[in-house]
Amino acid sequence: MRDEAIAEATAARARLLLGHVREACMRMSGDQRIGERDVAVLLGVHADTMRRWRAEGDGPAFYRIGGAVTYAVDDLAAYICAGRHSASGTRMY
Repeated sequence: MRDEAIAEATAARARLLLGHVREACMRMSGDQRIGERDVAVLLGVHADTMRRWRAEGDGPAFYRIGGAVTYAVDDLAAYICAGRHSASGTRMY
């Protein structure tokens, strides 16, 4: 049951992110990958933070194709859900 709840929460978050991407007219690849700057906007952090996270092995999973770094919407959704905590500070998923 817990795995189902995680999958549902992640899918719902991915739909929300896709909506934001489309509303903001952000560029997205055919397989729903988004560039680093746009992901930084979605997560509310600076693009330099995204680079630091990658260098430290933190942050969401990413793709590097040529010199371009992109992030899959599903990976972003999973990353956001994995960081969710209850008001008491307990990890929810």
